[in-house]
Amino acid sequence: MGLPDPNPQFSYLVSQLRKDLAHLHVTETRISGNIDVDAPPQSNNNFLREIWRKESKISAGGYT
Repeated sequence: MGLPDPNPQFSYLVSQLRKDLAHLHVTETRISGNIDVDAPPQSNNNFLREIWRKESKISAGGYT
């Protein structure tokens, strides 16, 4: 999305969704369409995983 710091906005969104949803599907930033691309190491969804606190994976792409 190109936000300088998306963490505050998406942290709030996911914390609110967490109250009512059992599953959250999030695409990693390294995905562009149907291909993997290079993304900065700090561009990941780890902060969402910490909020969600589920053992199941909440990301797609990059798996072999």
